[in-house]
Amino acid sequence: MVGASLGGFLALDYALRRPDRVRKLALIAPAGLASVRASALAKQLLLCMLGSKGRNRARMIAFGLREEGLTEASRKFLECVEMLQTGVLGRARLPAAVPDDQLRRLRSTTLIMLGGRDVFFDSAAVKERIRRIVPQARIEWFPEAGHAVVDATDVVSDFLRQPTAP
Repeated sequence: MVGASLGGFLALDYALRRPDRVRKLALIAPAGLASVRASALAKQLLLCMLGSKGRNRARMIAFGLREEGLTEASRKFLECVEMLQTGVLGRARLPAAVPDDQLRRLRSTTLIMLGGRDVFFDSAAVKERIRRIVPQARIEWFPEAGHAVVDATDVVSDFLRQPTAP
């Protein structure tokens, strides 16, 4: 399973509830590993009240992207997020951090990708928490990435192609 942000939380939750059904788990800036920063949510809400320009600016800030540095993958990612925000995310409830005792039960071969400039989560604290609680997990750190790790398709693909122990 592969999931990003809230989708990462859903994939993690499924892997914890159905450990026999998930052999590999790739989580990209997943929710559920730390509490969400209230200040980031407040800033996002204020920007979203400013119409489409404010919502676009909120997405750029949230994902740590700059207009001048956008790749084609980043543009497609932002289009996808815009569709999700209009149809799905407005109905989503933000999950609390998964307790340590539950994370210790994670059995899937796991990859966790974190951006060093994530505005929603303290990704450095998440990295340390995972190293302490789920030491078998592979952590990929993208120091310049925000909440979006958009150019990491090769990392995920390579991870998924690697053989796992039976």
